[in-house]
Amino acid sequence: MSDYLDLAEFKAMLFVTFNDDDAILQSYLDAAEQYIGDPENGILNRPVLQQTFTEEWPDFEGCVKYPDGVNAATITYTDTGGNTQTVPPQVYTVQGGIISLAHGQSWPAHDGPVTITYQAGWPATQIPQIIRQMGYVWAAYQYRPNAEQDPEALKDTLKFMASGYRRPTI
Repeated sequence: MSDYLDLAEFKAMLFVTFNDDDAILQSYLDAAEQYIGDPENGILNRPVLQQTFTEEWPDFEGCVKYPDGVNAATITYTDTGGNTQTVPPQVYTVQGGIISLAHGQSWPAHDGPVTITYQAGWPATQIPQIIRQMGYVWAAYQYRPNAEQDPEALKDTLKFMASGYRRPTI
């Protein structure tokens, strides 16, 4: 079952009025969602649906540059005494998907990896329409392949459609 692409809406777009192909159409919608929203290998190089991620970094500088589309973040580290600590939220800010030090703050001394846990992606009801349209375009191509359509050109078109939402690297 798709999380944000709707079978009835897809069938209406394709002018499909029968139910014989519902299972295959649903499988194309499911595959399109995965293809577009896979954080590492998808068209967007970021999650579409809101998910929680946990990553380790050798120091604070790495975690500051990484997150994209972050909605909330928690940063933990191992202090010089070997204890796990949480960086107080007043030490850093999350704005525009970037974690940075708050004015006048500094990162604490640490002896071990820095772990950041964050949420990225949209709630299913807030996914931008252009991303939903990308999913329908990709699923429609799978259902009714066009011999004249180069799949790589179609991928480039989808990347262009989502250029404002696409993350260039992971």
